[in-house]
Order: sequence, then C-alpha cells, then structure tokens
Amino acid sequence: MTKPDGRSRRSTGLEHPSDRTDKDAGLMQPKPGVQFMVRVQTGVPASGRVDVIERDEIARTLGVRLRELRAERKMGLRALERRSGVNRSTLSRLEHGLRRPRISVLGWISYGLDPDNAEALKRELCAAAGGSLIAESRWSARMHTRKAWRAMLGGTMPLPPWLAAPRALTIFGTVWPDRRDMLLKAQEVARRGALPWPDGVAGSTEVLALANELMGATPGELARIGRMMAAADAASGKRERQRRGRELRASLGLPADAAFAARERRLVRGLPAAERHLVDKALAL
Repeated sequence: MTKPDGRSRRSTGLEHPSDRTDKDAGLMQPKPGVQFMVRVQTGVPASGRVDVIERDEIARTLGVRLRELRAERKMGLRALERRSGVNRSTLSRLEHGLRRPRISVLGWISYGLDPDNAEALKRELCAAAGGSLIAESRWSARMHTRKAWRAMLGGTMPLPPWLAAPRALTIFGTVWPDRRDMLLKAQEVARRGALPWPDGVAGSTEVLALANELMGATPGELARIGRMMAAADAASGKRERQRRGRELRASLGLPADAAFAARERRLVRGLPAAERHLVDKALAL
C-alpha cells in the first residue's frame, strides 16, 4: 500500500536519524502508542531492522561496554539473564548490534550487573547507546518489571539488604529462624528510615518498581523469595566449588570427571610425594 505521493508506508529499515531533516522529524512525530518506538535523541520514529551502519555503531559502543562489564564481574549471558530478567537472546543481540536498546532494558541490565550502582550504570549505558536509544513506553516498562519480579520470586534477582530490610523478617524468617531477633531489629531500623539507600540508586525507576512490588507482595511470596534466594546461593556455591575442582584437577593432570577420579583414586605418574596432598584435596572437592 502506498501513500498519494507514491511512497511506501512500510519502512525499509535503512533510514538513520542523520538522513532525516528537521522538517521530516516534525511531520512524523508518532502518537504515543503501546510500544512507541521513537529515538530519544531526535524524536524520530524508529522502525524496520537495524541497518549495517547502525548495527556496527551499537556493537562498537554499547556492545563493547556490556561485554566489558560482564567480564569485570565474570558473568556470562545466562547469569546476567537470571540476575536482570532480560532474556539472554536480547543481551546477545544488543552486544552484537542487532537490536536497538530501550531505556528499561538497559535499566534492568544495570540492576543485574550492580544493584548498588544501578542508576549511574544505566546512565552510562544509555549514553553509550547514543542515537540508537529508544524511548520508554508503558508496555515495555510493565513487561520488564513483570519479568524482573518473576526473577526475584525465583531467587535469582539480587535483593540487596537495603531493599529487603523493611520486610526482612517475613523474607528471611524461615531461612534463618535462629536470627529472628537480628532480622526484627534490622526491619525496625529500616522502617524508621535510618537505613539509607546507596547514592548509586537514587532516582532509579527499576529499584522503585521492585520496592513497590515488595510492598504489595503477600507474606507467602516474600517467604518464597527468601527460600529461593537461599537455594540459589547454595547452588551457586556448589558450581563455584566444582569449577575450582576442575581447574585444580586439570593443573595436576587428573581426569576431568570428578566421579571417575574419586572412584579410581589414581595419581599421576611422576608426581612428587610432597604434592600428593593436593591430589587428595582435588579428589575431595
């Protein structure tokens, strides 16, 4: 279908804000709809697939920074997905420049990377996105908040002490029954406003969204969060011990399969006797 002047209504996806004139931008301002795909810097609608030039730009700026942040924290895509509520396919596409970033997506990624510095990190990532950054919409904000809340119910979303403190007893009472007095004291301090939030989260819409969800949660949901967080911490500790064990066994030339190694209890030929205690330690992991 074409307009009266012969132009197609469907975008080819090859346009970039630098190709539009100010007059074009003014004429094509969209009405705020459900998803409201419009560029933050120029106010120009964004549609179609990311073209080659924009793809390379996103990958060179935002993509590189995201990979750096994950490397600094030794966090893979799957781990960041669990901690942010953002699908790892979305994370991968952002790192490779195949998707334009939206503000809420970068906000939840920032929270997953560093809850205590979420807002400052969000501003940094939005600046790195440059002209490809897409404005927020009601639909996107709600969708990502729901995903984040599901991740928190699953115990994988970080719940820092300053956010959990006002409901500490309900959240962790069943996990640490012997610490009820400590939890109750922390809860009272937080409810008096004597436990300030870190400066790095001031004004964070993502943190405020989680705080609102926690305030409206049922006691059962809060207790589930505590139990799931404890289970996730135990599983993470087990994975870390297994990783260290694999590295130690590899450095000693032992079989990679821990079960096989523990069953056979064979030492590497030529291993000095003084180092055999290291083998026993590796096999015990």
